[in-house]
Amino acid sequence: MAVYSIPIELNEIITEIRGKYQKVLVIGCGGCTNESLAYIHNLPITNVNRGELTPIATNAELEKLESGLTAAGFDVRTTTFPRDWDALCLRQEGKTFQYNPHLDFEPQVILALSCPAGKFSIEEGFDHKIPVIKITRQIGHLAYFSYEDSEGFQWIDPEKTKIFNYE
Repeated sequence: MAVYSIPIELNEIITEIRGKYQKVLVIGCGGCTNESLAYIHNLPITNVNRGELTPIATNAELEKLESGLTAAGFDVRTTTFPRDWDALCLRQEGKTFQYNPHLDFEPQVILALSCPAGKFSIEEGFDHKIPVIKITRQIGHLAYFSYEDSEGFQWIDPEKTKIFNYE
């Protein structure tokens, strides 16, 4: 079962950061957020035939965000926390992740395409030195079954999925 997260609209994100920040790093989670986005947009979760479990739905959302924020005049970089490293909220002692692979880029703000626990993990990863803004809303839990197609893509079966809304 995944935390069911929906992305905040681009215009709302732009309103939040315009006039405060210019250099933006967006970090996407390959865990629950990827599963939520896969369900929302009818995209694969990943491809199990490839060596790395690339979070396909999160990467697609990051591309949209990068394009929209760049068009709005921001200097943007994106990165994904890969599924084979668990999720942003499941950090392991001694196991490090390069949160900003763009070593020549110093962001003024980080947008977390994640749940609140992922935001916390990012804040800890940057020693609370850079503001982190979560750009999703958690509205419940997503219980689902998945299947693999003939090409190795893992999909959420919408007929075997239930959303348990927070009330």
